[in-house]
Amino acid sequence: MVQRCHDGADAASSTARSATAGKPDVVVATHGPHQLPEPILDNLKALNIPLIEQPATALTGDLDALQLHLADGTTLDRQVVFHRAPTRQHAPLAAQLGAELLPDGYVRVDEFAQTTVPGVSAADDLARLLSAYRFTCTGAYG
Repeated sequence: MVQRCHDGADAASSTARSATAGKPDVVVATHGPHQLPEPILDNLKALNIPLIEQPATALTGDLDALQLHLADGTTLDRQVVFHRAPTRQHAPLAAQLGAELLPDGYVRVDEFAQTTVPGVSAADDLARLLSAYRFTCTGAYG
């Protein structure tokens, strides 16, 4: 499991918690120094899930046989990797309108897809709730 966590850091432990159901070999790799709050660290510790802060340098392999390569030379063999792809806005419209951008590049919206600018909505891969994260799954459990 690879992710860089920002403001909704509980995504790490909730994803890890659901991924551990019957799967004894789960790790959380933060791709650098983590910013996880203590309650999340406590959850990971309670679930015996290691926290790896080494940056990832590559992901190789095929379905059910992935290798996550870390900056220190370590390679982790994985069946599945959940990761957050980098996000950036290709058009400046949201920023020009004054909509709040989250640290990961998404436009901040509420439950009704309203941005921080009254009357302006955003949806799909442009926006997310402050507490929600999008993950991409590479591989599959066998």
